[in-house]
Amino acid sequence: MVHLVSPTGRPIRGVDRWGCGAFGAPRGGRPHYGVDFEAAPGQPVVAPCDAVVVRMAPPYPDGSYGGLLLRAGLVEIKLFYLRPTVMTGERVTQGQQIGVAEDLRLKYPEITPHVHMEVTLRADGGYLRKEDAVYVAPAILLDDGTA
Repeated sequence: MVHLVSPTGRPIRGVDRWGCGAFGAPRGGRPHYGVDFEAAPGQPVVAPCDAVVVRMAPPYPDGSYGGLLLRAGLVEIKLFYLRPTVMTGERVTQGQQIGVAEDLRLKYPEITPHVHMEVTLRADGGYLRKEDAVYVAPAILLDDGTA
């Protein structure tokens, strides 16, 4: 089993004017598929587990914020709102710096700065369509006491 740590070393974002950072929180007709870990803009962001960097995964098409897709066996982890400092194909170890937190307040005034983390499971070594993906509450995999 993969055990995760908070990529920022901080707790899950609470409620602010833009919503709640908890897994499953409402997001305009859909659930929040990940969790948001509080972050100070410019702080290091670390790998939540031993993994391989699959690709860069910016959350917005305009590239205004950065992101990564990591793979650890059948577990895939998307991290958003960080400027990556690692390369595609690189192996990373839990706790290794993989990026720097970005400031979401530039796009969303008064939001609590954070790094978003989504965890999905792959089936049979292939990708599941988003509609069929199993999203996992990251808190059940955390073993560092932040959730």
